[in-house]
Amino acid sequence: MLRSLLPLAALTCAQNATRIEYNVLIVGDVHDDLDAIEQLRLHFSRQSRKCHLLLCTGDLTTMPHGDVEGCAKHEATPHTNAFVRNAAKAAQALATLAPLVYFVPGALDPLGLYEAEARLPPGQPRNAHNTVERITEKLWVGGWGGATAPFERDAHGKRRRANESTAHAWDGAWTQFPFDERENARRQQPWRRKVTSVPAQDAVILLTHAGPDGAGTSLVTAKDADSVERPGEVRARPLHAGSIALGEFLAQRAAQQRVVLHAHGRAHAALGVARYGSA
Repeated sequence: MLRSLLPLAALTCAQNATRIEYNVLIVGDVHDDLDAIEQLRLHFSRQSRKCHLLLCTGDLTTMPHGDVEGCAKHEATPHTNAFVRNAAKAAQALATLAPLVYFVPGALDPLGLYEAEARLPPGQPRNAHNTVERITEKLWVGGWGGATAPFERDAHGKRRRANESTAHAWDGAWTQFPFDERENARRQQPWRRKVTSVPAQDAVILLTHAGPDGAGTSLVTAKDADSVERPGEVRARPLHAGSIALGEFLAQRAAQQRVVLHAHGRAHAALGVARYGSA
């Protein structure tokens, strides 16, 4: 299943006293669906309006993981080579859609994609996890992959784990991978400083797999949390699929001053567009 979050959005940035429009395609949750990528390629080949930048929010492939406590270990995620190849095929297919492609690994991607040596050669899609890169003089991309455990709040506002999924038959859960919430917040600190060190007059696009907790696109209100087309009736308690750490970061004044767009995946049934402050 490939989700096209924003078929073609225009992002306008001021650069050297002129305004430049970038056409941005946002896709996510590819899950090995190369046919859907090819359909997108054929669709845009018939359009006069071209895509300048593609952002992929993760889950290039569908590798079953167990939940982690702290951080994932290589010895706990064996037999990854086939999934690394699958992820590479999806990334290379995405490269046919735009001249510049960034992706972050999702909760169902191999652990190796979270490591620095997983960067692909020049000209290939850019693995944006734990990076902040300048695209043009005034526009940057900052990426963070992975996802933490979804939760609900009880009648007293207390968080409780709410693992459920109709898509992942191996464990019936949305996987927390490769970091839990506490480890995620700890590891993000250097990356956050890079984002907030971008000049305040520049624009930053955040590209993550999980969204920020508190945004409407991270809050699943449908009973079928995995369905895009037919999510079903309203669930008794909303499912918080976003990251608390990301929500806290995006709420900071320095982030609000710089982030003009936050593209994320993870919450299938919460597909759409929402505001989180000014972002």
